[in-house]
Amino acid sequence: MHHPLKKNIMIIIVTGLFLFFNFNTTNLFNDVNASKTEEIQGVSNDSSTLSKSFVNHKEIGRFDTNIVQDIELKDDAFHGYNDYFSIEWWYFDAILNDDYDLHAGFKVFSIKSIGVVWPIFEIYKGRELIVKILKPYPLKDLSASLIYPSVKVAGKSIIEFDINEYYNTGKWKYNISINMKNHAINLTFVGITKGWKYMIMDREGWAVALPKADVFGTITIDGKIINVTGRGYHDHNWNYTIKTKAREWGWYWVRLTGNMYSLISAWFLKSPFDFDNLVVLNKDYGDYIEINPKDIKLFFLNNISKNGAIIPSQFRIIISNFSVKVDVLMNATSIHFVGSPRFFYCRYFVNVTGFISKDDDVEHFVDSLQMFEFMKFK
Repeated sequence: MHHPLKKNIMIIIVTGLFLFFNFNTTNLFNDVNASKTEEIQGVSNDSSTLSKSFVNHKEIGRFDTNIVQDIELKDDAFHGYNDYFSIEWWYFDAILNDDYDLHAGFKVFSIKSIGVVWPIFEIYKGRELIVKILKPYPLKDLSASLIYPSVKVAGKSIIEFDINEYYNTGKWKYNISINMKNHAINLTFVGITKGWKYMIMDREGWAVALPKADVFGTITIDGKIINVTGRGYHDHNWNYTIKTKAREWGWYWVRLTGNMYSLISAWFLKSPFDFDNLVVLNKDYGDYIEINPKDIKLFFLNNISKNGAIIPSQFRIIISNFSVKVDVLMNATSIHFVGSPRFFYCRYFVNVTGFISKDDDVEHFVDSLQMFEFMKFK
């Protein structure tokens, strides 16, 4: 007799935590169309620098132990339920032809076998958000593999890894399909760079399955089907808990995708100026290199006011070691606040100018459109 009551209590707890982590001024249970982006204004002359890591790499021998590791299929599979509240998610984004951009994802909020799952996609045109679709389902509607990337909800495939293609050619190929109301995305992501994984502060998992991917398929807006192609990215995160919010301040995540190189950067913040940083450089159809943090500098050159907070609007990354040199300036052209009162999350569109070089190979960026994000827990 006590089991139904216990289950109902668990459902209430998970629902409350779900709302705590995600409630914002946009109704989570409805789609939003033609949502206008707030103008970027009030640029100041304030500047600050993040240029050191608080990890003693010489002492612990970080680069002898290879912190970044090759990804395995199970890393991008569902990691299962925990006895404590946790969040796991799959993230995809793409910069497409005809000035379209998108984000698509799938989140799992759970305690044991009780929880909520949440597919979402957002479509931008000219950096303006024109479609936002998201809908929560009970966890019982989730069907996900623990072996390789495969996610279904209410019997419909959301993320499906082409396992046959993988065994035949070694390619990481995904089909992403989300259809809600009169909008949809049906896209294929094919990786052209080697994936890798990293444990954030030895607790949260981050698998960058597709540092760079070819993307093709269709998007549907108000019933109109549009053929698209472009370049994309995919990662997977797990084991995010209440403790994550308590012990971490947030992160900056940057990706720079060129014709030859892709650079993924992350600053995991314990406070605004206490952080672990990570930069990984991928070459198309080649391997990746983890950059020593002591060789990396991030500069905040300008700030703006956004949703009551002061956030950076211009960045510069400089990397210099014996074989890799990077100097890129990133100017925000559009910043979208898509977070909540509990989590300050911004999606950036930036124009990038500068270069990435590895030995004798140099790739230049001139007003190159890129995406990245800023998450602040506190």
